[in-house]
Amino acid sequence: MAVILPTTNTTNLQDVPTELAEHILTFCHPRDVSRVAQTCKQFHAVVYHTVDQYLWRELFLLFPFDDLRKSVPVSPETRPTVDDVDWRGELQRRVFAESILLQDMGSVQPEELQVALATVVSTIHLALPSQSAPAGHRTAIPSQNNTWVRGLLGRSPVFRDRVLSGTEQQLCCQIRAYLALEDNPRTAASATLDEDGDSEAEPLDILRSVSRCAVYDLRKYTMKNLWGPYFPLDKKRFALFPRPQPQVDWEQVEHIVNVVVMNMREVQDSVYTLMGPKLGLEATRAYSAPGTDARTSGSRDWAGLEGVWRRFVCFMDYRELFAFNYSNLKTSLSPTYFNSSQFTEAIRLLEMRITLTEVDEPTELDYPGCPQLHFDGYARGLQSRNADVKGIIQRLLDGTIRWKFETIYDGVPQWSGEGIQIGNVCSAAGLAGIWSGVQHSAGDPAGPFLMWKIAEGSWLDKDRREQLRMTAV
Repeated sequence: MAVILPTTNTTNLQDVPTELAEHILTFCHPRDVSRVAQTCKQFHAVVYHTVDQYLWRELFLLFPFDDLRKSVPVSPETRPTVDDVDWRGELQRRVFAESILLQDMGSVQPEELQVALATVVSTIHLALPSQSAPAGHRTAIPSQNNTWVRGLLGRSPVFRDRVLSGTEQQLCCQIRAYLALEDNPRTAASATLDEDGDSEAEPLDILRSVSRCAVYDLRKYTMKNLWGPYFPLDKKRFALFPRPQPQVDWEQVEHIVNVVVMNMREVQDSVYTLMGPKLGLEATRAYSAPGTDARTSGSRDWAGLEGVWRRFVCFMDYRELFAFNYSNLKTSLSPTYFNSSQFTEAIRLLEMRITLTEVDEPTELDYPGCPQLHFDGYARGLQSRNADVKGIIQRLLDGTIRWKFETIYDGVPQWSGEGIQIGNVCSAAGLAGIWSGVQHSAGDPAGPFLMWKIAEGSWLDKDRREQLRMTAV
């Protein structure tokens, strides 16, 4: 007896309408979508040659990453408009970066690593601007970009297994400066310090000595680098005064962040911790500083400078600073100078209230939409007398936000500060920089500082400041 098998109607995937095929592919990983495109010309056309970017936009947002249309890019080169967002290109760059950074570092070419690290930095910069917590939520919505970056760096061997130099080193230092020792992998710098080969010291102790050596080396601060965390200006950049375009030395910025943050941690049981800044990638998001979340690109105060700021300043005893820089000691200008458990730095916490006083006319040496700003105000500290402050904020053509200011006592300028914004515009992380004598005379001291904006209600009144001063003694 013959068996009659039931017939089934099957549909060839190639017969599926393009819109449905695209929708099906949105449930796949981008690498799988690329493999599908290699199966036949029809699918290759669906993936790479449709009239719109629906497929790539959905793949990007479902990965998930933050919406590029809502980003506040740091540099003009990464400033997309709503109509020309390159969803495909941006997603491909991030998938490529992930594949490179998860490889064994011995097999990665320098050019590939540079592209991957630059993509990580760009992803941080393109994080969704910070917004107030939605109704029913106690905290703001975290950035999907930053979640991806943290996960990727936590699995990558790049900070452990690769000896870095040049552009690779600068990009890694920039990322670590943004992390601010939050979930920060052990750095290559922490692997070699003791000249006798002693590796028993804790990695953070070693890192701290290396960073102290860098920030208190007075040779690093000259007119050529504006006495700040920059590379020396070449003749072309020098010729742009009074709008210099210094290039940030991210290795030095990382050292500044390391020194100040570890000093903050050391006094974590004191009042200083209660008044410290937000740290980590979420603090680098645009408009994450208090009072700046409603700011628009058309605001005169594009930097969000007006308001109250706190500044954590670190410095060495001048006799030790002189011995470290100018003596014939074996440990002079060496990280081993700071190995002693007896070594300590002095710290000061200052509050500043500053006001926008002038907005310059835009020039070709200003970042688009960000003319140079002038400000003045006053500062006061728990352990120091009041002072006036004045300065400028300049956004360089590469997107870097530079602060330059002076602290004035009794009408006489005494100290100067050079700092750069950590992360995007109006970030809660604030800025990292170097203070020095305003005259920049030979032998003048210098040291690191962090500065961040606080909410108006956090400004300390006289009684509270006196209470904190007595507690800190």
